[in-house]
Amino acid sequence: MQLSRKRVFAHIIFWIVFVFCYPLFYNAIVIGNLDLYSLQIITMVITIFYLIPISYFIGYYLIPQFLIKNNKVIAFITSYLTISIGILCIDLWVTRYIYAPRFNPELIDSFWCYALNVPNIAKQFFILQSQIFIFLAFRFFIQYVHNYIEKENLKHKIVENELNMLKGQIHPHFLFNTLNNIYMMSLDCNNDLLSESVAKMSDILRFSLYECDTQLIPVSKEINLIKDYIYLEKLRYSNIKIDYSVPNNLDDVYIIPLVLFPFIENAFKHGTSKTTKNKWISINLFIENNRLHFSVKNSKKDNYIKSNTTKFYNHSKGIGINNATKRLKLFYGKNNFNLDIYNNNTFFEIALRINLSTNVDKAIV
Repeated sequence: MQLSRKRVFAHIIFWIVFVFCYPLFYNAIVIGNLDLYSLQIITMVITIFYLIPISYFIGYYLIPQFLIKNNKVIAFITSYLTISIGILCIDLWVTRYIYAPRFNPELIDSFWCYALNVPNIAKQFFILQSQIFIFLAFRFFIQYVHNYIEKENLKHKIVENELNMLKGQIHPHFLFNTLNNIYMMSLDCNNDLLSESVAKMSDILRFSLYECDTQLIPVSKEINLIKDYIYLEKLRYSNIKIDYSVPNNLDDVYIIPLVLFPFIENAFKHGTSKTTKNKWISINLFIENNRLHFSVKNSKKDNYIKSNTTKFYNHSKGIGINNATKRLKLFYGKNNFNLDIYNNNTFFEIALRINLSTNVDKAIV
């Protein structure tokens, strides 16, 4: 989780306001007067030293990991109750050995008889839970507002991109129709290699024109696009070795279109095209725990990237990869995918992992 000064300052302000406001409402509503307000301010200052870490642990780890991501309801309830009992014990200990000796010494001798009864334990438990719930309510309300704003911005960007695509569609349509004409001519010439090549190119253009107008597509369609592209590239590099491991049935797994393709294109453009011999590309894709794992590794010239900073930038931060990264952030959110780039002396590798459970939540109908 990335922290900024603005965010840290906002959290500090929240806890300062919380320390002064919670006793105000509690005394006004429960007790009916503000006679104990100053003492309860002191109590709150002591309490937040263990209330803050517990609240952040629940709000930023327990709920996201157990409920939101993995749906482990029983484990969450068990952990939450354990934490609640633990913080209740801490609160009683602090009251007995820190708060009581200073402000209520007359209660020390009979403290445990007074504290360890059902009404008092229930009261302390309710107070602590209400304090934690206030923090959690603010935390997830702010996240909801942030996600809503992000979703609205995404809608505007999608509309803008669609308009830009419409402006440029006349040229791809012309190319597509022309390729179809060339394909028919190649059939008349009985040139199977030319016919197949034109057909593959037509499929790629058809994909970019007609398949990319939906927000999500089956992974199998993008894999077919990648296979067509590899077929055409192998015509240029006859001595290249391609190894790929991809599951057969990916029709039920959905991703945003053209998000895997740029990494394959990048491997050919900046990797194998610069290698004079021993050209190779290795592609691996699998689904595990509702996460898509995709890696592309390609050969490169010895010390090709390390000897040239500009070329390393082109290889790892080209337009295709930059656009794919931006689209991943826009659709899945920066916390729902990982993109790692490895630069070795003799090979270059990218490793992409996408949390597919965000497909339904982030999709805009």
